[in-house]
Amino acid sequence: MLTKNQLGFLYMFMSVCAFSLMDLIVKWSEDYPLGQVLFFRGFFGVVIYFFIMPRERIKNFYYTKRAGLHLLRCLSGLIALIAIFIALRILPLATVVSISFAAPIFTTVFSIFFLSVKV
Repeated sequence: MLTKNQLGFLYMFMSVCAFSLMDLIVKWSEDYPLGQVLFFRGFFGVVIYFFIMPRERIKNFYYTKRAGLHLLRCLSGLIALIAIFIALRILPLATVVSISFAAPIFTTVFSIFFLSVKV
């Protein structure tokens, strides 16, 4: 049996591999319409979620008391996904990955202004 640290490493490694594969597939799919690529990314993501979700919580898995914030998070995630897919089509893969590594820096800076976090 794996320890929690080993299991965490395994999940992070699988996540990095999955996102890298997704970026590569998006880069290869330049000939297809952006909407079609987004649809199939979402479709296969939902299929995977149904295998991951606990069976007893399928009906209330996404229940939230903050529907407005949940909608805002969904919209910002959708905008980010569309933006990175467009960037992957226009820029070289290495450039997009390098810029995406700067996300923690932007998150820290925005948290100072929007959330009044002391850094």
